[in-house]
Amino acid sequence: MNYPSEILHWLENQEFSAANGRFFPKYNPANGKIFVQVVQGDATDVEKVIDVARKYYIDWSAPRLFIFT
Repeated sequence: MNYPSEILHWLENQEFSAANGRFFPKYNPANGKIFVQVVQGDATDVEKVIDVARKYYIDWSAPRLFIFT
């Protein structure tokens, strides 16, 4: 099986790296070897996600507000 060498964040149907460019290793528990590098986000990345959530909140939630009326 082929696995990616890096796992990135996912937002708006796109992968993106952390603003700080950092990764942390994920180890294979069977042999202790590094399996993949996982992006390590920080507060800057959280703010980016919150901004996108705010951008889409009205469009996403407004139609659902009237489902039971």
